[in-house]
Amino acid sequence: MPLQTNTPTSAPLRTAGAEEATAVIARYPGPYKCPLHGLRAKFNCSKCGRVYPTVHGAATHYCRCKAPSGDDGHETDSAHLNGSSTIACPQCGLCFLTNCGLQLHRRRQHPDEFAADQIPEKKCRWTRFEVEALAKLEAKLPTCTKFINQELEKLLFEKHGLCRNTDMIKGQRRKDEYKALVSILRCGDVSVQSTRDTRAQQTNVCEEELRAELVNEARQFDCDDSARSFLNSCLLLPEPTSTLEAELIALARRALDGEMILDCTASVLLDRFPPPERRNRNTARRATVIPRNNRQSKQMRFKEFKRLYNTNRKRLAEVIFDEAVPRRVEIPLDMCVEYYKKVSELSLLMTMMRLEGKTRR
Repeated sequence: MPLQTNTPTSAPLRTAGAEEATAVIARYPGPYKCPLHGLRAKFNCSKCGRVYPTVHGAATHYCRCKAPSGDDGHETDSAHLNGSSTIACPQCGLCFLTNCGLQLHRRRQHPDEFAADQIPEKKCRWTRFEVEALAKLEAKLPTCTKFINQELEKLLFEKHGLCRNTDMIKGQRRKDEYKALVSILRCGDVSVQSTRDTRAQQTNVCEEELRAELVNEARQFDCDDSARSFLNSCLLLPEPTSTLEAELIALARRALDGEMILDCTASVLLDRFPPPERRNRNTARRATVIPRNNRQSKQMRFKEFKRLYNTNRKRLAEVIFDEAVPRRVEIPLDMCVEYYKKVSELSLLMTMMRLEGKTRR
């Protein structure tokens, strides 16, 4: 007589070969066993070590399990958590293999103690030095500067190494105290410029007087002076073979006449031997990056939109709505005229050939 169970499993009425089969009722064998080794699967609680035959049972118990204790009559299998590489919770003594697991446990089970150990977040305030540095940089810029916030952000980093974004700079520039400081610095720059002009005039007068004194001293040199003898030897050289030698001989003659030739000598040498140009690293553009996937192409398109939004919003509307190219290709007018001339001549030639073909027919 077949056994009655709550969860019977019925055999198929027919087999794969279309043979008739008898319907029978079988009892569920029980917990899952490995078909190769015949071992039962067990699931232990990592807190108290209690054994459960199913995953659902262990998961349901784990969310209600308290701190590990052996008073409930179950064996505690937590020997692997008592090693030297574990980290114990300071509140309840529960051990964890990683610091991440310990902090996650403390944030859930001991929220007050966890919050007390955290470093309080402070709002990044502007120091007096940063405000004065920003005001000085803005006072030096002309009033008609475009995108002044972006320019100030770049100058702050280049001059003082301060990292402030445009929103922070906008908020600082709206304050009345900052505006008054910038106006004072600009007025001070005007007064300093006027004093510099007066000082420059005074120094020019002093330089002229000093130059006259030096000329008088040069005329009083003796003929046996080493410098004068060297200049005389330069004049006795054969005819110059280059313009540089000719200019140097002319300067030697002017020096013998008592003139000051230091500035002229420097200008002649700089014209012939110019100093090496300073390398500008900012002008070198990066190589064009070819997008490898859809994400990179979207990022590049967003950068183009951002650049057009800051420089030419009319062109941005053309790119978005008319699907135009973000970067315009500028072609000279002469090339355009030549191109259209060739096209018109070619079209005229084609029409002439068609007319000749029709007349021949």
